[in-house]
Amino acid sequence: MTRTKNKRSASLPSDSDNEFPKSKSKKTESYAEELLEPYLDDPEDSLSGLSLNEYLDINDLLFRFKDKKRKSCELSNIESNLNKLGGNIDVMKNELSKISKAISPTASFKIQSHPATYAQAASLAPTAKNEAKLPSQTKTIVIRSTSDANPVNPTIMDNKVKKIISESKIKAKIVNIKTTKSSVIINSADENNENIENLIKSINNHSMNNNSFKAYTPRKLDPTIVIKGVSIDNNITTIISQ
Repeated sequence: MTRTKNKRSASLPSDSDNEFPKSKSKKTESYAEELLEPYLDDPEDSLSGLSLNEYLDINDLLFRFKDKKRKSCELSNIESNLNKLGGNIDVMKNELSKISKAISPTASFKIQSHPATYAQAASLAPTAKNEAKLPSQTKTIVIRSTSDANPVNPTIMDNKVKKIISESKIKAKIVNIKTTKSSVIINSADENNENIENLIKSINNHSMNNNSFKAYTPRKLDPTIVIKGVSIDNNITTIISQ
């Protein structure tokens, strides 16, 4: 274990020493031989515990020799082991690529890019006309106290209404029931108006109610336009002309 640490602690000659390549080439080769010598006895065992960076450092030492004939059989074995390591890394890359493709989602999502111009943004923006075509997803039933002087607490109405609905067994596809300060709101996804009407009748006519609260569907208010400063004698034609 001590020998391995000593081998790893050895530093490589700096590339900045190439100022006088002719005079220092022999020293560089000698120093490289000194660093490689511990690995020549048993290359497979001595190289097995090294990191990738250490393998690359040793590979770099092989190129310090200008005379290729001086490379011994042991150096060739080191180079061969390094080549095997490179092949194993390539195999690992291929396997990781296969795993990545296997676990990646099959559906690809296209990222929308931001519109480049105002005209593009305006064409993509939803208009009121398009929104008006969307059908209402839920229908609403409002339940209020019949007495303004002594109103029923909304929490009490909520408990009674839930019991009435449970007893009536009317399948009105109720989405949720919530209370406000003065009423109980029921939202239903049922498209059959008959089921909604039957549920309202069941709530209003139940003995638990006793005319203390009333259920109904809110109606849409007709829009009213008020025009001030116009004589009563004027009709719509004269008003538009003015």
